[in-house]
Amino acid sequence: MTMLTTFTTPVTETPADGGVTHKLLGYHFLRIDRRLRWNDVGVIEAGRTITVSPPLVFCTNGLHAGILPLDALRRAPGPILCRVGLDGEILTDTSEVCAESRTVLWMHDATLALHEFACNEAELVLLAERAVGREPHEASWHAIEVKRRWLRGEATLDDLSAAESAAWSAAWSAQNERLEAAFEAMHAAHAAAGTV
Repeated sequence: MTMLTTFTTPVTETPADGGVTHKLLGYHFLRIDRRLRWNDVGVIEAGRTITVSPPLVFCTNGLHAGILPLDALRRAPGPILCRVGLDGEILTDTSEVCAESRTVLWMHDATLALHEFACNEAELVLLAERAVGREPHEASWHAIEVKRRWLRGEATLDDLSAAESAAWSAAWSAQNERLEAAFEAMHAAHAAAGTV
């Protein structure tokens, strides 16, 4: 549910704008070239404020941000993480915000952190599969290990590509085996019920 929110307790962070008080703080990602995805207003730098004219509408008109970095990641066009101060009219949703004004307080190239985050998430998925009795293929574990080596400069893009290809191949093979088993079970059930 989208709400128009009036914030009565402003918050302050002391970054590039010298500690100006903002109605709300959030996070926003930029492309690697530090430009906005939709409106080219030039290169964005820490301390810069951008404004739009109301009426605000999510995904149509407004300057968006996430409450947490993970919220902002859902709509990230690139790896440049920004801490932003939001002002003017503000719409809030469960995890995102649409504001009339957005000031970049600081920015950081989060490329390596995002790659490591992806490795951690992939590992959690494989561990969850193992926990329910489905042992992931070794190629999946290997792909994560090669990705981490690549992040440390110990593997090439060719190594990474080969590991990724092997992991996808193993995943498709396992999926096909599960589908074949499901079709055989379905056929056997139909045969037992006399509907084949």
